[in-house]
Amino acid sequence: MRYKEEIDNFWKRLSAVPEAEQCGWLKDQFGISWQIAPAVLEKLMGDPSRSQ
Repeated sequence: MRYKEEIDNFWKRLSAVPEAEQCGWLKDQFGISWQIAPAVLEKLMGDPSRSQ
């Protein structure tokens, strides 16, 4: 899936503190925490036509 590749790419480039990785969060070389999600996530979460 394209979204997984997108997430994996950013994760690989940003993650600098593996022991801080938890529940989808990572920490970069400057100590800043990031949560990586595909750009389409907000649209998918708000789409009323999707079955639940």
